[in-house]
Amino acid sequence: MTPLLRYSLLQVPGIVFLGALLWWVIGHGWMRLDTAAWIMGLWLIKDAVLYPLYKPALENSPGHGTKAMEGRYGRVVMPLEPRGQIRVSGELWAAVERRRQPIPGGSKVLVVGADGLTLLVEAVKPKQATSAEAGTAGPSQD
Repeated sequence: MTPLLRYSLLQVPGIVFLGALLWWVIGHGWMRLDTAAWIMGLWLIKDAVLYPLYKPALENSPGHGTKAMEGRYGRVVMPLEPRGQIRVSGELWAAVERRRQPIPGGSKVLVVGADGLTLLVEAVKPKQATSAEAGTAGPSQD
């Protein structure tokens, strides 16, 4: 689905609600038809003006599962010896260090892949962890 189509479909409920409200107000004689037409026109212009701001969010649908975890940072909850647990975005995941090296609890790790529902991770070096927390090496997700 294209971003424009997705955005348009998201606007339908608001347009229908506004249309029904304006129809009701006109029916009671509280507003003239031309005023209601102006209001509806301004509403549609608002939707058109806001589309460029929403487009980046609509282009990439949010990922799910282990594939969505790749590139995120986490923190070791149970030491990886070689298998343990990490916390990524508030979720606990089974994890293994990619080269089967032990990683102590509390260490920061980067998710580099997955094997089924087990995440493959690498230990983050202190310099890399500092830049990750600053937002330059990727999203910090622990």
